[in-house]
Amino acid sequence: AARLDRQSAAVEQVLRTDGAVHALESFDGALWLGTWRGLLRLPAGADEAEEVGDLERITAVRSDGDSHLYVTTAGARAHVYDGRRLRQLRCDRFAWDVAIHDGAAWVATSRGVRRFVGRRPRPRPAVRQSRDLPVADVRAVRFVDGQPVVGTHGGGLFAWSGNAWEPVADQPRWAQRTRALEVVEGGSLLVATPTGLAVRRDGVWIRHQGGGLPDNDVSCLARTDEGLWVGTFRSGLALVRPNGRIERWTEERGLVDDRINRLAVDHEGDLWIATERGVMERRDGRFGLRGLLGRHVFVVAAAGERIYASAGPDLMVFQDGEFRVVESHPGRRLQDLTESSAGEVLSGTAEGLARGAADGSWSLMTSGPAALPDDWV
Repeated sequence: AARLDRQSAAVEQVLRTDGAVHALESFDGALWLGTWRGLLRLPAGADEAEEVGDLERITAVRSDGDSHLYVTTAGARAHVYDGRRLRQLRCDRFAWDVAIHDGAAWVATSRGVRRFVGRRPRPRPAVRQSRDLPVADVRAVRFVDGQPVVGTHGGGLFAWSGNAWEPVADQPRWAQRTRALEVVEGGSLLVATPTGLAVRRDGVWIRHQGGGLPDNDVSCLARTDEGLWVGTFRSGLALVRPNGRIERWTEERGLVDDRINRLAVDHEGDLWIATERGVMERRDGRFGLRGLLGRHVFVVAAAGERIYASAGPDLMVFQDGEFRVVESHPGRRLQDLTESSAGEVLSGTAEGLARGAADGSWSLMTSGPAALPDDWV
């Protein structure tokens, strides 16, 4: 919403009417949203999203970066949009995912994968042999070193060797029901499964699930060079390092409080932590107190080179080693804060959306026609 700026109200309306957005893609100067109720197009600068076609249950939306947008659905096959009209592709009616490679779209369906250039099928041996997989219900497709890898719903992962589909080595049973698949730097595989996140790195499988965290009641997340930080509402802070090892911190190990309300990462990559009894910063591998001690800090956020926080009705900024009230801020009861792509500080309050300019002045956007649907941001 911050990056879309004026279109935030339109996006909010989409969420209110269509529920969860399952897919997002930028294509032909517009933002495309795939929801369970349909495919929506939000042109740049528009106040409302328009529905394209009569599709339902969108599972993926992906552009080839040139002239085609591919849309998969659970029940109405896959479709391609060429800038003028939406056309159905010849594949199974349950299409789950799509990946773009060398100008072609690879579509994961309940009966193997299909390959299209534009709207025309362009089969390959990998496509034809995918129908003979032990489990042909392919839920995800990605590429590693130029070769397709597919995740099936119950049969695990398979990689194309150039001549045949081979099972990904040493895959444990708990990682064999694929819901989503991603490839990260170095060729590591991330597999979303019903029992947690499975990661394959350098031939070794790692399982991430609730049992590795100090508490399943997770309040916030942030990523730094050290790894993924997980804040909890009652059991402190956890760090999931890149190798999968999880470390934990509580009051007994130096935190000012075990309730973590919000996390933020500043422009230097340091972690800021809002707790029930003050703000902390992790710099160079150590935690330090930064202020608002003894106060319920429910917001901490980075915008540009500044850190903002709130522990009451006022917005506060960290300057010269302490938090000071931003006197010109127009809203009260701060809920959230971020920075727009134009460099504005945007803060959500109970009175509306406050916008801070570079010269220190603030304006307040409230509800009304062609504006916010509600004052409480």
